[in-house]
Amino acid sequence: MFPSESDLTICFAHVAYQLQQRFALRKLPIRNFGVTSHDELDAGIGEADVLVISGLWRNELAARAPKLRFIQSVGAGTDQFDRAVLKERGKEYRNSARGRKLAADLLYIGRRRMYLDLRLLIATAAKLMRLPVGVVVTLCALPRVPLD
Repeated sequence: MFPSESDLTICFAHVAYQLQQRFALRKLPIRNFGVTSHDELDAGIGEADVLVISGLWRNELAARAPKLRFIQSVGAGTDQFDRAVLKERGKEYRNSARGRKLAADLLYIGRRRMYLDLRLLIATAAKLMRLPVGVVVTLCALPRVPLD
C-alpha cells in the first residue's frame, strides 16, 4: 500500500538524465530527490517509496529499502532486476515499455471517448495500478494536468 501523495517520496536515479529536475517542473506536492551515483543511491534508498531508475540498480538494494514499493525502470532492459527478490520483498517493478503502453492507452481512450475527462482517466489508471495520481502522471510523461 502506498502512502498518500503528501507522504510519498520518489527517488530519481540516473547518472545523466535530469529526471528529478523535470519532475520538479510539474510542481506537484510530492517529496522527491535525485541521485547520480551508486553511493548517493545507497545513502538515499531507505527514504524512497518509489524509485525511477536506469543503470544504477543493484539487487542488494532491495534489502536496504524497507519503504520502497514501486520501481520504474526508464530503460527497456530487465536483466539487472531479480524479479524473484523484488516479489519476495513486496516491491513492484515496471520497465519503460509498460509506462509508454499506459500512456498510449490513455491517449487512445481519450480520443475515442471525447466525453471522458482526462482527470478521470488518470484517476482510473492510478486506481488500477495502485499508485498515487502524481506518479501516474509522471510515469506516463503526461503534460501538467490540473488534478482538482
